[in-house]
Formats: sequence, C-alpha cells, structure tokens
Amino acid sequence: MPRWMNPMLVVLVLALVPVSARAWAFSDFQINGAGTAGGTCQIGTLTPVCVSNSGGQVAGTAIASGTYTLSLTAGPAGLVQATGGTCFPANSTGQIVDAATGDVINFKTVGMLCEAGIPGSQYYYNGAYGIDSGTGQFATAAGGGSLTATFQKGFDAPTFIKLDGTIAF
Repeated sequence: MPRWMNPMLVVLVLALVPVSARAWAFSDFQINGAGTAGGTCQIGTLTPVCVSNSGGQVAGTAIASGTYTLSLTAGPAGLVQATGGTCFPANSTGQIVDAATGDVINFKTVGMLCEAGIPGSQYYYNGAYGIDSGTGQFATAAGGGSLTATFQKGFDAPTFIKLDGTIAF
C-alpha cells in the first residue's frame, strides 16, 4: 500500500461498498380477495383472544391469481365504541400462494379488530402488514403496507381482504 494511503480510510471506503450487488426492484403490491371465515370470533360478540381464520381466492399485482389464508387473534383488552360494539387490538399471520407457480408470500399483521355496530354485528380488521418470508421468486421478498378485511358473522360466512403496499423481490 502506498504511504500516502491511510489504512483507516481504505477500511472505511470498503465498509461503504455493498457486500451484495443485489438490485432491489420495488413495485406496488396490491392483493384483493374473497373467501369464507370461521373460528371462535364468528360466534356472537367479539371477545378477548378469539381467533378468526379465513381463506379464499385472491388476485393482484405480484400474482395473477392464487389463494390466501389469514389467522387473526384478538387481543386481551377491548374498547367499547359509541355504537355499542367492541374493538380489540389484534395480530395475525397470513399467506398468499401464487396459483401459477406455487410460490408463497408469508406476512404478519398488527391492527384493530372492531364490530361494525352493536355486539354480534359484522366486524372489520384494519392493520399494517409486513412480508415475513417467502419461497420461490418471493424467497427474498420484503415489503409492507396496509391490510383491511371485512368479516360477516357465522361459520363459512363471506370475508373480503385487501393488501395494499410495496414489495421488493
């Protein structure tokens, strides 16, 4: 190494060079779906630690068509709304499977699960999601955004889901 080169400067410059030359391709990510729901939240009013499981068909920007699963768990402390229904903090895990390739996007969410009106009425989930892992083309996927879902009461009742955000893979 020439005398005029400071070894610390060389180390600093090398530390700033990315280890991987991976070029992230960020794109809008939107998934819309409909399916059916079941679980302990489907009976009567929302309660602490009730679980709502749903699944169905999806279509979107990263995949043309596929399926989804979502398992929501309501938190232990609820808040009564002005309409008489209750809201609970909630979190979930979910999965989207591309029908064409079988590639998987796994995600986690946090948000609020609220009855639309009086106790026992349909309920809504409004939260944020983050991509947790994946397989195939989504093996290194990262991203996140908002997740909203609507649940009718009763087993096998209709449910609707929408993920909107950004994905990089």
